[in-house]
Amino acid sequence: MVYVRQDIWALEQQQPWHPITMAYAQAVGALQQRSIANAGDPTGWTYQAAIHGTPTTPAQPGWNQCQHGGWFFLPWHRMYVYRIEAILRVEVLKNGGPHDWALPYWNYDSGGSTNYLPLPFREEALPDGSPNPLYVLQRASGYNAGTRALPRPAVTSPANALAMPTFTPPLFPGFGGGQSTFQHFWNATGGLEQTPHNDVHVQLGGATGWMGNPDFAALDPIFWLHHANIDRLWTVWRAKSANVNPTQNAWLQQQFDLFDTSGAPARTQVKDVLDTVVQLDYRYDDQVPLPPAKLAERGGGDAMAEGVQPAPEMIGASTEQISLSGKPHSVAVAIEQGAHTESLAPEAASPRRLFLSVEHLDADSTPGVVYGVYVEAPGHEPLHVGNVSLFGIHKIRASRAPGGDVHDQRLTYDVTDAVRAFGIDGLAGSSLTVTFAPIEGDAPEAAAEAVSAPPIRIGRVSLFTA
Repeated sequence: MVYVRQDIWALEQQQPWHPITMAYAQAVGALQQRSIANAGDPTGWTYQAAIHGTPTTPAQPGWNQCQHGGWFFLPWHRMYVYRIEAILRVEVLKNGGPHDWALPYWNYDSGGSTNYLPLPFREEALPDGSPNPLYVLQRASGYNAGTRALPRPAVTSPANALAMPTFTPPLFPGFGGGQSTFQHFWNATGGLEQTPHNDVHVQLGGATGWMGNPDFAALDPIFWLHHANIDRLWTVWRAKSANVNPTQNAWLQQQFDLFDTSGAPARTQVKDVLDTVVQLDYRYDDQVPLPPAKLAERGGGDAMAEGVQPAPEMIGASTEQISLSGKPHSVAVAIEQGAHTESLAPEAASPRRLFLSVEHLDADSTPGVVYGVYVEAPGHEPLHVGNVSLFGIHKIRASRAPGGDVHDQRLTYDVTDAVRAFGIDGLAGSSLTVTFAPIEGDAPEAAAEAVSAPPIRIGRVSLFTA
């Protein structure tokens, strides 16, 4: 059987507390009770959440292994969601739930009220009056009350990521993240991981809620629907004819250890999870089948499949350290007089792209704020080119070598189309203004939270061509 993952908002519009939603709530409750009875059971709720991350010591087998900031982000989380879905399905069937039950996903970018937390996650009790396992207090203010929504499209839209033509370019992270080894947290964040993944985590959790901290995020039942949606967006990107996954053996043959429905160790390689229908027996309700030619990608090789990227040339950089403390902050980036910006023109013999690099990002603890990044030229309105949110900054700090540079986190944005839209002649010798502003949406709680959040430090903002 091929199980179908469906949109939670579509299900709830069909019927409040749809049988698929109710089955999920009851199964989550069963796993939570299992953890109370035996904290060492790998199929229990807290053990499964600790696989993603936990501050609890000593660590048990399989804990603290989520992959972030690199090219294993998408395949590892696909395996992780797939495994707990199977564990949950066992409980669903025990309870007499739908025989074809599959984990729903939350598409917070589909219009209407879908960017609000789905109703079953906001209600403290189930329809029968018993406690609702999907409800947790540890969320940013306003989301449980239904007075606050994820800012759309700034936080919810995957458009920038889906437009990226490569999974892992040789020099800069693309759709899926930069090349990495097995890393709990690294600094080569991909486009989809940043927005909407990181941004949604930070918005829902804030500075103290579970979703804002990878050590607790998977304890919140909405985590799994969020990650089902991120996994769905990978299938959307893959369905485009020119988009391909990495073909290097270092990616395809990487293996990860999780647990099956009995709690026994289950080892899986990346190459075994690339086709959700053929290999994993599930699909999304809007999923487009993969072209047959793409199924051969499971074979592997060591060649770089995504071409050679031109060497980068820095054409300008800021000279001051920036501190973001909940209010807009702008910095001018002067472009060198002798910069070869003529190569950015679409009609150039070998057109290059223009990138904005936000470098040496750091914070003492999770800020809980998403900052929009805007580029502006004199006489033109600023254009939104991406976001900054530091999901898991304490994990990134912990991964750095003792005595090494603590300012090594970087986010990079392709700003070519934005700058071309300004229609500037003679970019060399001019300057662009880069503004960082909290994305608050229309929630009255957001502004106060942004100002009180730990500041984000930025060492440099630079422009380069490649």
